[in-house]
Amino acid sequence: MTTADSIVVDDENTPTKGKLAFGVYVNSDSFLSDAVARLSQDGDTIVYDTTYLNSNNLGINGSNALNGSTYKYHMDLTKATSASGFKVSGLDKLQKLSINASCLVSGEEIKNCSNLETLCIYGSFSSTNKPNGFGQTNMIKNCTSLQNIVFKDATSVYLVNGLLNIWQVGNTSQREINNNVINVYIPTTVTTIEIQDRFDEIANSLNPFDHVKFIYTGTAQQLSNVTIKRAHTKDTDTTWSEVKGGVKIYYNDGNGNYTNYKTWTPTANSPNGTLQ
Repeated sequence: MTTADSIVVDDENTPTKGKLAFGVYVNSDSFLSDAVARLSQDGDTIVYDTTYLNSNNLGINGSNALNGSTYKYHMDLTKATSASGFKVSGLDKLQKLSINASCLVSGEEIKNCSNLETLCIYGSFSSTNKPNGFGQTNMIKNCTSLQNIVFKDATSVYLVNGLLNIWQVGNTSQREINNNVINVYIPTTVTTIEIQDRFDEIANSLNPFDHVKFIYTGTAQQLSNVTIKRAHTKDTDTTWSEVKGGVKIYYNDGNGNYTNYKTWTPTANSPNGTLQ
């Protein structure tokens, strides 16, 4: 059965703070209708308390009991320690999604969630453990309200096309997600950032980080201690021949403001670069 308890969840728009939110724990799809009926306001949380998700799971696919919700909700899937081939799809009242990085590596995607504003990813990504969307298959599709991608508990992050740029295949003038700025929060636990600086799979002329603002939640000094390196555009690349400008990384001025930035610029013919 479901149980309704108050739980503390992070307010991801102010990552250093938290708020008390109502939550409903669900351990079976059969209780989703009950969980939805218990929601009383936008922002209430459904914690899907299970260790395994699969492609037939109604809790994360398309039209189901979750779309009967009157309110926009936060869905927490971080208790899913193993997930194979699932899609978070067609959940029209999903406002925030929390999920493990390990669930986003092979063939998974988040799509057609029109009210999704914040995606929280728990764990690390690297160029060898990359998220789906390395080429033209994007991990996030048709989520036009997306405002924030928040990395949590990560030691490395991989900033790449499928996670960030989201241009529609065959139409490089149209994005499949929000055309406004998307904030990408990088926690102080991160010691390595890998940046893919070119997307010739889509079009040579695109700026890969249009509409994206990288925000390191630590200070300038802490950011200076982070290793930043360039990732290959494709697995088949053997050279580092292309450089397309720098990438701004904003940081905390010590008072919670993120107006200052350093620019990381890749070096030609090298995975390395400079941060100034």
